Amino acid sequence: MPKKYLILSILCMLAIPIVSDFSVSLNNPYLWMIGIIFFLTGVVFIVKGRNLLIIYGEMEKNNFSNTSSVVSRNLYSIIRHPQYFGIILILIGIICFYQNLIGFGFFIIGILLLYIQSIKEEKFCNSIFADEYEKYCKIVPRFNLFSGILKKNKL
Repeated sequence: MPKKYLILSILCMLAIPIVSDFSVSLNNPYLWMIGIIFFLTGVVFIVKGRNLLIIYGEMEKNNFSNTSSVVSRNLYSIIRHPQYFGIILILIGIICFYQNLIGFGFFIIGILLLYIQSIKEEKFCNSIFADEYEKYCKIVPRFNLFSGILKKNKL
């Protein structure tokens, strides 16, 4: 499955520090500390989501496109895309670090690209796993962590 939107969103994430030199920043130390929390939490979501796919996805040759079962445990029972959610948290963390409007524009673009990527990935998964994935999508939200926690017991 091509991941061009994912790659573009990561490029947006990398662009935020670069463009921060061309914009006025707030330099609020509290936002900086909040940014660290978001950044580290995002890393946890990415690493944990990847590990869960490896353990429960019955992957072939460490290729996430070759997962042979729907993973619906742990983080995947709360949100459908914990790795993309982790990237969103990292984007929030980076925007809190750099605190400027140009970077905020790249933040918005990055989130939109991740959203598009998640929709494409869901169509791909639905073509492979059909009814099982459709049932999973009805219960587990795409990115809404709070709704996912409330619905977790239904899966």
